[in-house]
Amino acid sequence: MYRLFPQALLACIANGRTPHPQAIDDVAEKIWREAFQHGSRRRWKDVLPSSIEYRRAMAAAHAAYGMRPAAI
Repeated sequence: MYRLFPQALLACIANGRTPHPQAIDDVAEKIWREAFQHGSRRRWKDVLPSSIEYRRAMAAAHAAYGMRPAAI
């Protein structure tokens, strides 16, 4: 079943808890797949942390959790 929002994201928001780093990475991966991967054949684990796509996806994931994103 397709879920717009990952369960970890919903649980953190509902319970007011800080997400685990892996949960943030999972949301960033989902954002990257849906926003950037169409023009690339790379998988998320192959995206370089220094790339703008990675930094933007991570910033969006932090924002989804209500956290202040790191500088892009």
